[in-house]
Amino acid sequence: MKRPSIKARVAAGAALLDNSRPGWAAEIDIEKLVMASCKRCVLGQLYGDYSHAGRAAFTDVLVGRDQGFDAGHWSIKREAEEYAALQREWVALIRARQLKGETSDD
Repeated sequence: MKRPSIKARVAAGAALLDNSRPGWAAEIDIEKLVMASCKRCVLGQLYGDYSHAGRAAFTDVLVGRDQGFDAGHWSIKREAEEYAALQREWVALIRARQLKGETSDD
């Protein structure tokens, strides 16, 4: 089975957040966003740490790879490339939402 694209995975993660934390995009500081960081990634900024998000919002943080929150377990080079792609996709999605003026009231 082919792994979903980065775009599809990030869209799935955004949908998950839309259901669990409406308006989440307004809470993200794009300038501080680092998807490879447990504290500065999307979940880290929303929940304090990537690992805390599993307990706070999701049944299993390990599904994070399928929702574009984690690069997965590749070689170091491949993992770095995937985090860079995740970074670009999350920034684009969040920036678009923030430019639309999305808030928790939307």
